[in-house]
Amino acid sequence: MRVALAAFALLVSVPATAAAPSRWEVSAAERPAIEAVIEKFRLAIIAKDGPALSDLLINSRIVFNQLADQAGIDEARKADRHYDGLGNSGFSGFARAVTGAKVPIEERFYNVRIEQDGPLALVTFDFDYLEDGKVENRGLEHWMLRKIDGTWKIFSVVWTSRGN
Repeated sequence: MRVALAAFALLVSVPATAAAPSRWEVSAAERPAIEAVIEKFRLAIIAKDGPALSDLLINSRIVFNQLADQAGIDEARKADRHYDGLGNSGFSGFARAVTGAKVPIEERFYNVRIEQDGPLALVTFDFDYLEDGKVENRGLEHWMLRKIDGTWKIFSVVWTSRGN
């Protein structure tokens, strides 16, 4: 009886949110459209197609930054004491790097998670970035998308990056 009582006490003391699914799961109607944005992004990188990447964005001035680790921040602060760890080239720098790549490039996405509430979607995934078939870096990436005029558009991209 004591064991059963202890087990019951443990069970009711666990927060309800620990096992609860997200209430912001993507709707069955929207999932294919959001997944299509992810796939178009992937294919545009492989094709080194900057305009195709740009077409997926709400505009080209969106937040589009790699987050530097503390060592990178400390190094940059030797020249700029206010450096905050956000890259400064944004989407235009990324698009230039993609279109100017001299070797085959690819970004592979894993563990893709999508949450949605009406016109807002959050896409989170692990990624590997490959150059000439070899993983150059990997990390965690977050996108925010907004549905506007019936189309999902990316309005924020933030990622970490670790060498292979």
